Amino acid sequence: MNVLGITGPLGSGKSTLAKRLQKKGCVWIHVDREAQVFYRPDSPLYPRIKSLFGTTQRARIREQVFNDSKKLSALNQLIHPALKKRIADQLKIYKQKKIDCVIIDAAVLYEIGLDRYCDHVVALWAKPAVLIERAVSKGWTPALAKKVIRAQKSKRFLMEHADAVLDSSPPSRREGKIKETE
Repeated sequence: MNVLGITGPLGSGKSTLAKRLQKKGCVWIHVDREAQVFYRPDSPLYPRIKSLFGTTQRARIREQVFNDSKKLSALNQLIHPALKKRIADQLKIYKQKKIDCVIIDAAVLYEIGLDRYCDHVVALWAKPAVLIERAVSKGWTPALAKKVIRAQKSKRFLMEHADAVLDSSPPSRREGKIKETE
């Protein structure tokens, strides 16, 4: 089984790339969607999330954590271990089913340690204005989008750790190929 990690900041085009690869036959694990199960009343994490943030509505929690680094850290310490286990369990099932290609789409690929499950990691990047425009087109406020992007892994980090870093800006605004490996 080949596992490809796709990472990058908010608005970089991770899901767009993952959807294209899914159409070619890969199984797509969308980590942000997988995390949504922990905010449901039947989740063992639900009471702790509600206690920490006073809500389980992701939009309200997002506002809190990207305005308070201690709350972001608390959320990550709560969610990341459970999310990593959930993804690892899915990968075991896909391996048993002899799935050829699995995509792990995650802005927090490195933070959770999911990169350890990947044969290769592709990071997407775009100019900050492009990232913010894309986030706003999905309902984010520009201010919150900027905070989220600043909290995510930097272009420099991605260039140092990913196997390939691609500029996903529109062609007219592209910096060109950022990094590729053999």
